[in-house]
Amino acid sequence: MKTILKFGGILFLTLISTFILFLLIMTISEFNPKEKTKLEVYGTGKNIIGKKFTILTWNIGYSALGKEADFFMDGGKQSIGESKEVVEKHIKNITKNIIKEKSDFIFLQEIDKNSTRSYHVNEYNYVKDNLKNYTTTFATNYKTLWVPIPLFKPMGKVLSGISLFSKYKPDSSIRYSFPGSYSWPTKLFQLDRCFIETRYKIGNKNLIMINLHLSAFDKGGFLRKKQVSYLKEHILEEYNNGDFIVVGGDWNSIFPNTNLDKINITTEKANWNPVKINKDFMPKDWKFVADNNIATCRENNKIYKRGRNHLYIIDGFLLSPNVSVDKINGIDLDFQDSDHNPVYMEFSLKM
Repeated sequence: MKTILKFGGILFLTLISTFILFLLIMTISEFNPKEKTKLEVYGTGKNIIGKKFTILTWNIGYSALGKEADFFMDGGKQSIGESKEVVEKHIKNITKNIIKEKSDFIFLQEIDKNSTRSYHVNEYNYVKDNLKNYTTTFATNYKTLWVPIPLFKPMGKVLSGISLFSKYKPDSSIRYSFPGSYSWPTKLFQLDRCFIETRYKIGNKNLIMINLHLSAFDKGGFLRKKQVSYLKEHILEEYNNGDFIVVGGDWNSIFPNTNLDKINITTEKANWNPVKINKDFMPKDWKFVADNNIATCRENNKIYKRGRNHLYIIDGFLLSPNVSVDKINGIDLDFQDSDHNPVYMEFSLKM
């Protein structure tokens, strides 16, 4: 009996020591970006001419959240893609659909560079190599040595971010860190939310393009509230300088005047209820723009089957008063390659 107790004690101390060592390594290696980081721009673009442009925004779900996938944080079971072949198939299909739209600007979220969940496929390089006539920049928002959950099939290493592609040559591209974070040690395994601000010179003004991805699973939306408040202060200051501003991406929030009843045909109760942006959040001449007829996101508590999963509209754009929307289209790809559908917009600058 003494031998068993001694062995059990040694095993317990070994496990505790290993866990403490793991947390120490994770803390030392934690990704801690500055509030502002200048980003490298790849490719050679042309100078902006004219005042009419097109844009596509798409959360590509790191090419592992296609129709065959659920996700453990949404109430499902999976933490990684079904296989490397499936991830490669999805990124190829996603890239084909991006090319098909021929957009002037492309905002992508959840695009992996080197992650266990996507079998270390460099999705960013794949898209970049297939959009040779575009300039591009990448901002890391998820970098961790190891996510240890779920326990028996952990998500593992993650290196992921958001990216912006453009046919035009930018004057600058900057990563801005959003304020707020989870408490330690949870924050060691969470995303470091940010947005990319890219500037394009138009006469004596700037066209400012902002690609963002807000927090999703913070209970009560406390992080999202901090993030949108920071964004509001930033873009109002830029607008007061006379610049044109287009903000787009995955808001993980419902826009004002959006009614999800229009898109939901399931009778199942939703596991996730995103925060709704208050209609008075921005001055009244600013415009939240989304296609209220096409779902942009589906719930991942189950693999996808039309009519079963709960649907959302959380992807779209915010435009300054000197930018007008000419056309907005959600593109219904039936969530075949991502848990999000892309959104396409045509817009004009009021010169």
